Amino acid sequence: MKLAIILIAALATRAAAGPSVRTQVILSDGFSDALIVTGPIVDQADVSKIGLFGALLGAPIVHAANDGWARAGWSLLARTTMPIGGIGAGGLLCNALTTRQPDEWFHCLDWELIGAGLGLLGAEVLDATVISRPSDPTDPTDPTPTMFTLTGVF
Repeated sequence: MKLAIILIAALATRAAAGPSVRTQVILSDGFSDALIVTGPIVDQADVSKIGLFGALLGAPIVHAANDGWARAGWSLLARTTMPIGGIGAGGLLCNALTTRQPDEWFHCLDWELIGAGLGLLGAEVLDATVISRPSDPTDPTDPTPTMFTLTGVF
């Protein structure tokens, strides 16, 4: 657990000197997602909790460290509301596809957790592709192309 805290602190320190905000957001999300997945593997719930905390606040902190306070707000908004929407969608889907017994309170919990995870993943993708894009598409410090197509960019 101490190692995870040290790595998060190192990542936050790196945020101030990184090449682009988009790259920093992707690194922060990747590290947080790795911690979320690693927690159950090593049977340490604290590791997953740190990963969830990093997934929720890592990218907004990166935006704020790079003086993108509005982007930090949008990122935090997406990372809190999209998982909640995923919980609702998972519950609705579960109730539509399964039969619920009156004494089964947590019958749809697995569907709701999957919905929350997909909502968080969607928020991470939204942040990396839309919120973190540079204001100037010709910015040479951002190596990530701003246009994605199936045929390539001409």
